[in-house]
Amino acid sequence: MNDPLISAVLCAYNGARFLGATLDSVLAQSWSAFELIVVDDGSTDETAGVLAAYRDPRMRVIRQTNQGTAAALKAGLAEARGEYVAFLDQDDLWDKEKLAAHLSVHQNKPSLDLTFSWFQVIDEKGRRIGAQSRRFRGSIGFADLLEDFVIAGSSNVVARRSAVARAGGVDTAIARLYDVDLFLRIARLAKNNIEAVPADLMFYRRHPGQITQNLESWKQEWEVVLEKMRQLEPQEAGAREHRARSNNYRYWARLAYEAENYSKSLGFLRAGFASAPAYFLKDPRNWITAGASLCGLLLPRSLHHSLERLAGLDLRAR
Repeated sequence: MNDPLISAVLCAYNGARFLGATLDSVLAQSWSAFELIVVDDGSTDETAGVLAAYRDPRMRVIRQTNQGTAAALKAGLAEARGEYVAFLDQDDLWDKEKLAAHLSVHQNKPSLDLTFSWFQVIDEKGRRIGAQSRRFRGSIGFADLLEDFVIAGSSNVVARRSAVARAGGVDTAIARLYDVDLFLRIARLAKNNIEAVPADLMFYRRHPGQITQNLESWKQEWEVVLEKMRQLEPQEAGAREHRARSNNYRYWARLAYEAENYSKSLGFLRAGFASAPAYFLKDPRNWITAGASLCGLLLPRSLHHSLERLAGLDLRAR
């Protein structure tokens, strides 16, 4: 395409198992004026074969030696031609109205630099497990986003390409949380320049082997991002860092819970309480996670899983 309005950038590395379904969800979009840039970051599995099966003229493939997802995303963004860029991980899925819905919000509010949608969590087989993103509505700015990163992903994001550039692009020194770092820097560009699209337009896939399972490394890198934000916005970041740390501990606690490491989940929650006690106690998400983790620790496994299903969660289906 000569003039795509949106550039979708997908980074792939040894993800052949889910890549075909992800590509299909992009190419089936109701808004068709986009280009799809796939960066194969030195895959050694069947990724090349999966990509070779597609002949859609909107799709371009870039191949590079393995350098990590941050470097792959930077390479993909350098090739993007659209006014907007949409981010996508190799194992997530888009609803067919995803791009159309984001574009509508951007065009109705030209002051926005980034939009993000709600999403549902699915398992290896594409089944919803009952978990979902926070139902956030409205706009948000830097300080609030640092405190509670309601975007919660990257496959649910569409940003102005010019805003990505003005924010400084992808920092390849941040290997895992490069997207959190980038979106926070975009939030610094203008007041409340980020807005939610209140619909489940993305499906975030949980499966064994994800990078999110290495919780200690994530925790260490988050501290790096926080320190970077303190340098960029010392007053706002300094005022919010304790609450931000508390919220992140709850997120890690939830991931530990889903991995059935209930003691670790409770340990993260204790750290979250220590970071901001009064704030922690006011948030029902902390109580829910603590209660679920205690049930997992104290109740027979079968009874605990039955309670999960009654609560609408099917975390063990996979």
